[in-house]
Amino acid sequence: MNATPSPHRSGMSAPAGVGALPSSLRFRGLTMTGQFLHDPENKRDIFFQGEGDVPRSFTVLIALGYKTDNLDLGRNGIAIIDNDNWRIVADACHAQASGLKGASAEQRRALEEICAFGWEEFASFCRTRETYRAGSGDIDIPGSKPAAGNAERQVKLGLRIHQEPDIRSDFIRGIHETGDYNLPRTTRRGMINDILMHPSQESRNGRTLAWDTRMNFSWDRSGRVEGGEEVCRSMDARWMAAVKEDDDLLRKACDEAFSPYLAEGFAALGLEEATCEIVAGGPEGEHLLLKSFRGTDLEFRDHRDLRQKIEALSEEDISNLWVTVRVLDKDLSRASRANEVQIHLNSLRAEKEQEWLVEADEEIAFVV
Repeated sequence: MNATPSPHRSGMSAPAGVGALPSSLRFRGLTMTGQFLHDPENKRDIFFQGEGDVPRSFTVLIALGYKTDNLDLGRNGIAIIDNDNWRIVADACHAQASGLKGASAEQRRALEEICAFGWEEFASFCRTRETYRAGSGDIDIPGSKPAAGNAERQVKLGLRIHQEPDIRSDFIRGIHETGDYNLPRTTRRGMINDILMHPSQESRNGRTLAWDTRMNFSWDRSGRVEGGEEVCRSMDARWMAAVKEDDDLLRKACDEAFSPYLAEGFAALGLEEATCEIVAGGPEGEHLLLKSFRGTDLEFRDHRDLRQKIEALSEEDISNLWVTVRVLDKDLSRASRANEVQIHLNSLRAEKEQEWLVEADEEIAFVV
């Protein structure tokens, strides 16, 4: 639990709304919270961590008076307001005859003591006041911790900045923390916008999210890979000539590199909740197209159509679709494509060299 002096916030009216004040109160810079007149310095917003990510919030203040039709200075003392349920829990605690002379020393001490309470002590204090109003469930029924706070209402009261919840799973957060993939905290809206901004290609029934798998850039075609199969340097020239003359070598390496993505039931990071259908398509079939995700057709007419399809998904599915897109972005980047194709090209070169060695042995045997 913590307590902070509260600034003016929406829902507070100027003290002019109470009509003419007695001269002893007129120049004190008083303000209103709800129907309570008070000195801004004698007000605290306190928070208790309970269930969920949003803490419970209450406002505790020393009221000098209470306004209905007229200002009642006899109704003064400690007031406790439930910010999450927008209701008064108790008021007129430690009241004095009149709030005309300002907060008493007793009321000031009580304010600090209440703000230092733990949850159970705070809830017990509220329940035992003569002016206690039942209706806040976690106070009405004794418990070791409060319910979750109401983020939307706290935002409206200026108690917190609006922040949509992080809907990533613990597993995805862990993956991000390893640095293997960039899966940062974002909102549901942010995930949807990320997906909508991804490149797409024409498909049979419109368009779909797509990844380029072309190898039309500079990369190492030598067939040598650190930690891979050993190949003979004396055959470097012959291998490079074979790669240049035989398109099937590169095509086979690419097919082997990208075939896992085309397998039935493919799921990024092996997530059972992220199975999808990816097909080859686009110009000359050199793109991977995300045709469906967990049975939901992702081919779309335009971005409005795609947005509607994504927004219809559950939060878990939106999160996992976003993860899928970002994982594929890295795994199918130029650097990753080159690395993966090089590995398969290394295996093909090792096989090719064995064929060449057999051919050489047969020629020698024939000559002998």
